[in-house]
Amino acid sequence: MSTQVRPAASWDRGCPTACTRLSLDRGEQLSLPGPPVTGWVLLQLPGPWGPQAAGDSPAVPEALRAAARDRGLRLGLIRRHGQRPSGPRLRAFLASPNGPEPILEQLPLDDALRLPPRALDAVAAGAPSGLGTIIDRPIFLACTHGRRDACCARLGRPVAQALAAVAADRTWESTHIGGCRFAANVVSLPSGVYYGRLSPQDAAAVVAASDTGRIAVPWYRGTAGLPAAARSADAFLRRFTGLSGRDEIHMVGSRGLPGGLEEVEFATPRGRFVLRLRQHDVVSMTVR
Repeated sequence: MSTQVRPAASWDRGCPTACTRLSLDRGEQLSLPGPPVTGWVLLQLPGPWGPQAAGDSPAVPEALRAAARDRGLRLGLIRRHGQRPSGPRLRAFLASPNGPEPILEQLPLDDALRLPPRALDAVAAGAPSGLGTIIDRPIFLACTHGRRDACCARLGRPVAQALAAVAADRTWESTHIGGCRFAANVVSLPSGVYYGRLSPQDAAAVVAASDTGRIAVPWYRGTAGLPAAARSADAFLRRFTGLSGRDEIHMVGSRGLPGGLEEVEFATPRGRFVLRLRQHDVVSMTVR
């Protein structure tokens, strides 16, 4: 019961990296594999970025790397598109999609590099750290990490430029966010909504959807706070129903079944949907 979602005609097929072209040619459905992300610690370090980004940077304390890893937090580096700030203007963000409401905090970079464990515990639990300023509008991370994958730079930078044209103060180039074969990749925070195969022409639609509590379904890869199977099921269900409100689809529960199947149930304005998946591919769906 899988669906093959082709990107917009404007998507750049000229990228020299094989993985994006193979993914496109196979008609691979946009997805968000991997374990759930409990939150993000983002550090404004303009560069250069090594292949492992935060893992390579001597500016990032090993204690911070270890603390983020132990709590399931994604530690990433960010920079302004086309700008090279320095000194006290450098910032950091803490974000989590997992609390009663998604949270996004901004704080000075120097403070972030010295985050106490209790602050990271709070972010991992979906609560404010209390050390920063709460930001009430989403920010957008466009992966441009060319040292990790050439397509992320080639396809991501034009998308970052297009995002900056409509949301300049909220757009950031980012190190690896996952799924290089779906470049250009963007994540909206603090909701943790991931997008893939974006072209510059799609940027305004993503910003408009995020600012009104919706999801831009054609490019939707999944939401980071959900378990892996639920992310795939949620993306499939949104494409099937056209429901774009972030709060219109709620996961009721999930369970493993014999034969490698996983079952996920959602509540929606159109009833309850139960989807069964094998290796993140939907094989059946019923409505209750």
